[in-house]
Amino acid sequence: MKVIKKTFKYVSIVISALIFVLAIITVLLSVQAKKENKMMSFFGYSYSVVASPSMEPEIMTKEIIVIKKMDFDSYLEKAKVNEDVLVYYSNTYKRFIVHELYEIQEEGLLLKGVNNDSPDIELVTKDNFVGKVVMHGGAWFGNILLGSRFIIVFVLLIFLVFVILSEVLKVMLKKETKNPKLSKTEDEKIRQEILEEIEREMKQ
Repeated sequence: MKVIKKTFKYVSIVISALIFVLAIITVLLSVQAKKENKMMSFFGYSYSVVASPSMEPEIMTKEIIVIKKMDFDSYLEKAKVNEDVLVYYSNTYKRFIVHELYEIQEEGLLLKGVNNDSPDIELVTKDNFVGKVVMHGGAWFGNILLGSRFIIVFVLLIFLVFVILSEVLKVMLKKETKNPKLSKTEDEKIRQEILEEIEREMKQ
């Protein structure tokens, strides 16, 4: 039991430290990315929450999208019109836009929201290209994460929940240590003593 308790203690400390560090990194990256008009990125992938219905019904409003960051020239070699959903930064609207590849032109890529009547007014080039959407879903979760302050709150909540669970488990282990269960050998010994006592009573 002591070994298990020590192991649990060390594992709890390590995991708590990792979650805390991850929370700090997430907050810093989020703030830095927002200042530079960029998307927060982890290992070549970014995420965002769709804020408009321009891609409905393919991608619903408030859905979370996962974007794979790609080199613009490399992407052109395998681009698929009317299939790929791309993300770019609009210098006109000063925000990121998620639309489907509509046409490949010599000057750049023309995108269009599947729910829009006309294509976008600006082309996507290597200067404003972000990447390709590789996954989307979870509109209910996206509603929570809509806005950087909610990201911070969410990460901190995860950390808080983990700390609470760790403390609860520690208390449970402590109680179990104070009230250990009888081993199988001890249990059999007690039973044998009871049987012997009964036999003595019957002989008297």
